[in-house]
Amino acid sequence: MKVKEIEVFKVVVPVDIEAVYSKEYLTGPYSAPEEKPPFYEIPKYIFKVYTSDGLVGFGESLRGISIESVREGVRGLKGVEIDDLNLNDLPINEDLYVGLEAAIFDIVGKQHGMPVYKLLGGAYRKSVYVNFWTHRRTPEDLAKRAIIAKNKGFDGMKIKCKLGDPMVERAKAVEEAVGPDFYLILDPNERFYNPAETIKLMRKLERFNILLLESPVPQWNLDWYALLRRKLDVPIAIHVSQTSPRAKGKYQVIEAIKKEAIDYLNISGGLVEFVKLAAIAEAAGIQVWHGSGVDLGILDASYVHAAAATPNCTLPSDIVGNFIREDDLIKEPLKFEGGRVKVPDKPGLGVELDEKALEKYTVQKITV
Repeated sequence: MKVKEIEVFKVVVPVDIEAVYSKEYLTGPYSAPEEKPPFYEIPKYIFKVYTSDGLVGFGESLRGISIESVREGVRGLKGVEIDDLNLNDLPINEDLYVGLEAAIFDIVGKQHGMPVYKLLGGAYRKSVYVNFWTHRRTPEDLAKRAIIAKNKGFDGMKIKCKLGDPMVERAKAVEEAVGPDFYLILDPNERFYNPAETIKLMRKLERFNILLLESPVPQWNLDWYALLRRKLDVPIAIHVSQTSPRAKGKYQVIEAIKKEAIDYLNISGGLVEFVKLAAIAEAAGIQVWHGSGVDLGILDASYVHAAAATPNCTLPSDIVGNFIREDDLIKEPLKFEGGRVKVPDKPGLGVELDEKALEKYTVQKITV
C-alpha cells in the first residue's frame, strides 16, 4: 500500500475573542504586543493522504509552517510504501513531522482496524484529564470564565499571565467565584523573567490553590528552576517540544532531571515522541501532561491518543482548541465530560473531516 496522493489545505480558523482575552488585553496599556500576529491568525495546514488501497489518512500541521516546507514534506512522502515504514522514525521533514505522522498513523490504524492508541502500545485510560484555558484577563472577567469552566465540569483552569498582571486579585476573584478547590495553573511563558521577581510574586499567592507554575523564567537557565524548586512550595514545570526523532527537546528534559530543576513536565509534539519523552520523565518519577498549540480537531484527537497511551500522563492536558475556535473541522467533536475528554475508539484517529467546514476555512489548496 503506497501513498498515492496528498491534498493540502491551508486554513485559517478564527477564534471567539471573548473566549481568549479580556478586551483590556487587546488594546491599550494591558495589550500583548509580543503576539504579532496573534496565534489565531497564523495559518495551519490540513492533510488528506490517499493510499493505493483507497484508505485516507487525516493530518494537521502545527502553526507557522512555510509553504515551501509544506511542499518539500509532502513530496518526500508521495509514493512511499506504508507497510515498509518504521513508525518510530518516518521519512518526514521536521516542520511537517507532527502533522503527517498523524495522517500515517490514521492510515495504519484504519488498515488494521485499531485505534491509534493501540499502535502506541495500548491505553492506560479511557478518558484523559484536561483543564480549561484562557489568556490574560481582568480579575472580574477571569472569575466569570472560572464559573463557566466549573459549570462545564472542569475543576481548574490554566491562565496565561505576565509579571505586572494583577495576579493576587485574579486568584482572589476566582476563589470567591468558584471556591478554594478550583485550581489555577500559571503559565507566564517565561515572563516572570527572573527568580527574584518570581519568588516575590509566588509568596503572595501561596494561600491560593495554584496547582503548578509552568515556565516562569527563561528555560535556558535550568539552574534558576532548581533554585525556584528549593525556594517555593508550588510545583515547577517546563514546557518542552519534541516534534520529531531529530528534535532536541529530549536533551533539555534529561538536563532538567539531572539538575533536579522540575517537578512536572509539559510535553508538546508528535505521537511517538510524546510517549518516548514521557517515558524518560516516568523513569525519574515525574508526571507529565500533553501540551497544545490551541489546535484543531485532528491534532487534538492525536494528543488524546498519545496521552491515553502514556502511564504518567496524569496531569490536566491542554486539549483546548475546541473551547475557543469557531470550528474544529471534524464532523463529531471530541467528547468532554467532567473535566475529561473521551479517547476515540474507532480505527485510526477516530475522527473524520467535516468537508463543508474545511471548504469554508480554506484559503489555499495544494495537490501533490
